[in-house]
Amino acid sequence: IPLSNDILLKSFSSIHISTGIAIICASFTNFRSREILRMPCNFSHDYFRTPYDLLSIALKEQVLYTEAHMGHTMARIELESVKGALVEAAKIFNDCYECDRLNIDNHNWRLASVAGLMVISSGMPIGKGVQAAEIAVNVEYFEKVREDVVTCFQNLLSITNDLNDCETLFHLSVSSFLEWKEASSLLINLNSTCHEMSKTHAFHTLKWAKSDMSSSGMSRLKEINLRKNNRN
Repeated sequence: IPLSNDILLKSFSSIHISTGIAIICASFTNFRSREILRMPCNFSHDYFRTPYDLLSIALKEQVLYTEAHMGHTMARIELESVKGALVEAAKIFNDCYECDRLNIDNHNWRLASVAGLMVISSGMPIGKGVQAAEIAVNVEYFEKVREDVVTCFQNLLSITNDLNDCETLFHLSVSSFLEWKEASSLLINLNSTCHEMSKTHAFHTLKWAKSDMSSSGMSRLKEINLRKNNRN
């Protein structure tokens, strides 16, 4: 009996996720960026915990490498190639999500890909901290992608009642996405404020750190407490 595409996607979603990652990797001209994105997520690591960490760092390395060797203009041109790969990969990740909406990996790669698209489309200088975005090449496209990011993020937040044994990963995923400053800064004032996002980040970081109890989690707790004491 032939298997439907939905059954195949749900049964072998990790293979399809790997295909999407490979498409993005092929668009990078920097070897280090490709190696970073191929890394397995390590929840106890300080920097490579989730797809948001991997993609944001890979994009930064790609831009810094190209700017150093070929200049700013070429870096923007190469990002257009990455953008095309993200569009293609996002379709694969979305298909995986549609077939299994409780799989956090599907949520994370789907959100990471559209968030990467949003950052590139904004014209924001990548790898230089949060700076004012340049005028987007296509403002209408940027706004649509930004709305897609909000939808994907809300979809991730909505699975709180179906976590089973994935609660730690869920809280880490939300916290990690909001720590991608280039992406999260572009969502401020779009159904959210800086204060609301900070509260959401602190809540999920505390939940993750207390359940994970790793050195990475403990260091994040110390950072939150330090910021809180500084405000007081």
